Amino acid sequence: MRLYSITKQAAERTCIRMRELWDLDVVSARLGNVIGPWERDTGVRDRFEVHSRLVSHAVAGTEATLPQREIPRDLVYSRDVADGLITLLDAPSPRHAVYNLSSGQVWGDTMVGWCTMLQTVYPGFRYRRAADGETPNIAYSDGERSPMDMGRMAGEFGFQAREQGAVWADFLEWIRRTPDFWQV
Repeated sequence: MRLYSITKQAAERTCIRMRELWDLDVVSARLGNVIGPWERDTGVRDRFEVHSRLVSHAVAGTEATLPQREIPRDLVYSRDVADGLITLLDAPSPRHAVYNLSSGQVWGDTMVGWCTMLQTVYPGFRYRRAADGETPNIAYSDGERSPMDMGRMAGEFGFQAREQGAVWADFLEWIRRTPDFWQV
């Protein structure tokens, strides 16, 4: 287990224990793989999601070389994360100490579909699948994971994350409105 995972689990367990001991109004949110506005490679985070890395290639005019096989992903849009966190903050008496916050849906053809969408904003953007034995310049930062169970958020608060198509349309519109954000 990586140090990052260990510290996340320790912080969550600490919050749960303090909730039990002192009747504190605290909940933990487990975030899925977040994509969307305001993410870019600053060199600080070691985990930078594929969608924003592809935008960086499109802006720079460099070709993206994708893995031969995509890993189905349970992704969540940053704006949905914000909505979910506000829902938890405003909840008068959450029934649980821990809530998953993701889409709960497996997104397929994520890379190729997103590359196709990016070409509408950056017509010169090129991408292709890696050849046999070639190392892609776009890869996932972790392996396969099952979708997060969104039953608590949906059942208790009616939370529903946006569908993949709506996320891509909104994210793409944000990219169009903020061209300076992507300039390094």
